Amino acid sequence: MRRTRRVGYGLLVALLVVPGHGHAVLGDTAPMLSGQVRVLASSSGALQTRRLTDQVPSAVAIDARTGRAFILMYPADGTGPRHILVIATRTGALVHTVALAEPLNAVVAVTTTNRVLVADGRTIRLLDSQTGALLPPIVLACHGIPQGLAAAPLFRRVFVDCGDGSLTTLDAETGVVLHSSNLGGALTIAVHERTGHVLVVGRDINTGRPLVVSMLDAATGGVLHRSYLRRMPHGGAIDARAEHVFAIDGNIIDMIDASTGRIERSVRVSIHPWSLAESTELGRVYVLTGAYFDADSDPNEPGTVSTLDIHTSTIVRSVTPGKAAFEPSPSAIAVDPGTKRVWVLSTDVHRFGGVSVLNADTGAMLYTVHPVRDALPAAIAVDSQAKRVIEADVVLKG
Repeated sequence: MRRTRRVGYGLLVALLVVPGHGHAVLGDTAPMLSGQVRVLASSSGALQTRRLTDQVPSAVAIDARTGRAFILMYPADGTGPRHILVIATRTGALVHTVALAEPLNAVVAVTTTNRVLVADGRTIRLLDSQTGALLPPIVLACHGIPQGLAAAPLFRRVFVDCGDGSLTTLDAETGVVLHSSNLGGALTIAVHERTGHVLVVGRDINTGRPLVVSMLDAATGGVLHRSYLRRMPHGGAIDARAEHVFAIDGNIIDMIDASTGRIERSVRVSIHPWSLAESTELGRVYVLTGAYFDADSDPNEPGTVSTLDIHTSTIVRSVTPGKAAFEPSPSAIAVDPGTKRVWVLSTDVHRFGGVSVLNADTGAMLYTVHPVRDALPAAIAVDSQAKRVIEADVVLKG
């Protein structure tokens, strides 16, 4: 999921474990930017609170144990310190603000260690998720800028896509570097804790074979197995119950055995997919598609959200989020298993952003929440325990 368009200095980031899509600002003159964070009730979509910010949000991670949301913010003009905004998920109240100097690329919360890890330039910063206190920085031996983080809470591990083709394994409590593997390039990191495996979808530039799924030991970070795909993969998601990992392989969704790392079967979708989310309880995978990312498709064709049945490998339903006449582009997705809702961020060509809510079982569109003019959705996350949805937008003021 490395397709990114820049707005100002930072990135508009799609949810799960790694940075992803954003939206281009239309017009000849770049508008002024600000941010907003909205807290919604997960059962109804009702707005609970709204917080306006001078800085622009890019990513959200939630620690359900402490009831905190950690939101990465960057200055709209690209100068000055970056911040981590910490809010209470239930009320939206500000708990902490943490200032950091370098660009913030990714964030992940590890509930078993009370830690939040942030990629801060070429370093990893650890925060205490209860107090917000910063721990000493962890300097990585990366030749690139870290682009993604994935957590294995049961193993107390965090895996870092270093942006240079290597994957670094960290102790999730201390930040100590445990292992580094040269994989040639990582696009998506998916952790499957039941089998104790980490699957990394990416390019294998070392062997000349460009598309590979590498299976690693979650405890040690060592490479166990590799499988090669047909085309360019763009994302991945986990189905823990069925013991499978799903990877985007061109316009095909591959189902990969999490124990062996081998492809079992595939499902073709009509428009180019670029991101996935899953519901273990319902046996569903949700696929975001967009013609923008497919050179063979009509660029004006609206993006869709397709609901895939894990057990039958069939598409249950495909819907267009938001207003179909405005060619909306879905940009991020989050699943709430408690309310059986799928939350989808989308923006149309008229700079009208909104949140569409789908039935997680049938994939049917239920309603659209508070569409906002000149607000580009940046990130969304669900706290099932607090029964809240945290949604962050970039607001265009010009």
